[in-house]
Amino acid sequence: LGDSPRTPAATRRALAALACGRVEYVAWDRCPPGWAQAQMARAPVIWISRDSMSMIYEALTAGAAVGLLDVPAPQPTRLTRAVDGLIQEGLATPFQAWREGAAPAAPAAPFNEARRCAALILERIRPVP
Repeated sequence: LGDSPRTPAATRRALAALACGRVEYVAWDRCPPGWAQAQMARAPVIWISRDSMSMIYEALTAGAAVGLLDVPAPQPTRLTRAVDGLIQEGLATPFQAWREGAAPAAPAAPFNEARRCAALILERIRPVP
């Protein structure tokens, strides 16, 4: 288990309490550089809170199946709509769907958002003949 700088203190304490012989909790401020990426590279399924778009994309880039942990959202936002789009595309599985028997599936093709964004930028700045 890992957290981030935005994880509330109460949640950090709850995560630490969950740690046992099979589960290790590593606080973001105590993990070595590259720890999260190394863990993602090894994990077939990664569970991430719905409010962390960057971590969702890091997990997809690692080629892992992504499960989403619910985080209350007062109203739809650009972030919630983007995450809903990933769910509709079958790229992420909400926790409730998993509880009802849906298994998170890894992306069919590897994600490389940096390459995709660079290609879009180059396409837009190229002069039109």
